[in-house]
Amino acid sequence: SEEMYDAGWTNIVNMDIAPAIIKKMAARNTNRPLMEFVAGDCTATEFQTESFDVILDKGTLDAVMCGDERDQDAPNYRMESVRLLKTGGRHILVSYGKPNERLHVLESPMLDRLLSKRLSSLNSSNPVYLYVHQKRVTAKLQWTTQDEWTMRLSECRQSGA
Repeated sequence: SEEMYDAGWTNIVNMDIAPAIIKKMAARNTNRPLMEFVAGDCTATEFQTESFDVILDKGTLDAVMCGDERDQDAPNYRMESVRLLKTGGRHILVSYGKPNERLHVLESPMLDRLLSKRLSSLNSSNPVYLYVHQKRVTAKLQWTTQDEWTMRLSECRQSGA
């Protein structure tokens, strides 16, 4: 995120579940005043709904998929990502997980898959993949609780949104 900030994308929120990592990152980036650092759980954040144009995940889902609670945490990660994205926003995932290991986690009636691509060479023993999804423009969410939600699809023109 430091390189992104220096390239001009200054409205960046960095999140990690480990407060010690967040503290270290914040101390290292005092010269980047618009960069925010938050310790938190990616499956249940305190951010407002539709807060982000882009979510860039560089290993968080990989960590979630290694956990003992992955069957619960992975769907919660997806629901929270959809909740946080603005309509038309993009979810970008850089992962070691192959498409058959990651796409089922990311699939949602709320997201359109734009790209699934292997980034490393075919000879690589540890390939890296890029997955890009976009939150549907015609999707409307009604949230009840963090874990329970209902989805309604409607035309923006009909609802006046």
